Amino acid sequence: MLLVRHLATLWNRAGRAIGGAFITRARSSVETPASPSDVFAGLALKAVERFAAGDLAWADSAARCILVREPERVEMLDLLGRIAARAGYHEDSVRYFDQALSLSPAHATAASARASMEYSPTHPSQQPRYLVIRPWGQGFWSDVSHVMGCLLLAEITGRTPVSHWDQTSLYSDGSESDAFRLYFKPLSAIAIDDLAAGNPTFFPDTWSAGSLRLGQRQQGPNRPRYAGLLYLNRQETVAVSDFYVGVVHLLPWIPRTHPLFSLPITDVYRWLAAKYLHPRDDIMAEVDRLHTALLIGASSIAVHFRGLDKQREYRAVRLDNPVMEDYFDNLDREPASRRIFLLSDDEDVVRAFRARYGERVVCTPFQRSSGHTGLHHQQAREPVRLGREVMIDAYLALRCDKFLGMGLSNVSDMIAMLKPWADGTCTILGPSVLRDIPLHRIKR
Repeated sequence: MLLVRHLATLWNRAGRAIGGAFITRARSSVETPASPSDVFAGLALKAVERFAAGDLAWADSAARCILVREPERVEMLDLLGRIAARAGYHEDSVRYFDQALSLSPAHATAASARASMEYSPTHPSQQPRYLVIRPWGQGFWSDVSHVMGCLLLAEITGRTPVSHWDQTSLYSDGSESDAFRLYFKPLSAIAIDDLAAGNPTFFPDTWSAGSLRLGQRQQGPNRPRYAGLLYLNRQETVAVSDFYVGVVHLLPWIPRTHPLFSLPITDVYRWLAAKYLHPRDDIMAEVDRLHTALLIGASSIAVHFRGLDKQREYRAVRLDNPVMEDYFDNLDREPASRRIFLLSDDEDVVRAFRARYGERVVCTPFQRSSGHTGLHHQQAREPVRLGREVMIDAYLALRCDKFLGMGLSNVSDMIAMLKPWADGTCTILGPSVLRDIPLHRIKR
């Protein structure tokens, strides 16, 4: 959480904005510092310290955040060269050192590191290798965004993805089966039980053939947590990911020979979704039924307002949370004939929208609550029903003509990512958790 606060402060001070033009950024009244260098000096120092401590993922994200604003910051180019070398990416390492030296030929550490580089490429194993994608235990679309990051990791590393959302998933039916398959079709023809044969090796080495299905993992704040960067160039047969892997963190490490190289993050998400992320037929049948009942016959705008615990989360990371008036300011400019498809977990939010827009507001007949506890954390929840409902809502939103949502919500961000919205038809309030906050959810 401290990482999010740190970068949120930088966002507010420097007005940083990353991403494609298809999303309209709304509402960011922030102060701008006299010198961006002053803003990023502390983050640069922290990045170097984290690299020295072995935290490559944190250092990598911080360095890239700084270079977006200050592309000629030599010590950050030098740092990326060292990170690439440590990860086994020789060509990238040399390129970063050369960039640093072209800007500052006298930069001693870059010159020394560049001169000492010896090319010792890692030869990928010829045997099949796998990436087991476990839940990281958060909201439904947060876990799906983790799956998307792991799918990119599998593409980069040449591994076959194998989902296994066990009982630790908030959306499991309580059995030992893969809960991911309650919502989506299998990512591959391989299942978790297929991986025990042939004396496999594991990364991290805390996993074994015996613990893989049982879901045994170290609990508490000190359990090992590995960001996606640490899986690059691993030669073990089976890699297991149960901590958040973000697409945004892996974009710079896509090989030049891969079709995703240099594509915008939105195109990367859509490519991965088209190849891997296929909802179950029964879920899409329910989407069809509700689309006919609620949306056919009128132009529509989908609106996602996450209430309950999300408002406290905004305050916790020191971001100005979108409030009802921000939504109303946008919706008041829409034609009165346009239907409003409201996605919300909060009964009070639904009442407020209906009080203002009347019968224009339509909702699915799904679970909602009031108060400050998210539905996925409530004792009386029905996990599979809740997962299906939040999924159906999102796929219904993709069928609307326009979308309005909040950036610090995976629901909104995934809706924004999964459809090629026309210019001006997708508005995200505040920074995006999937594309604008590169230090979010990586190893602390």
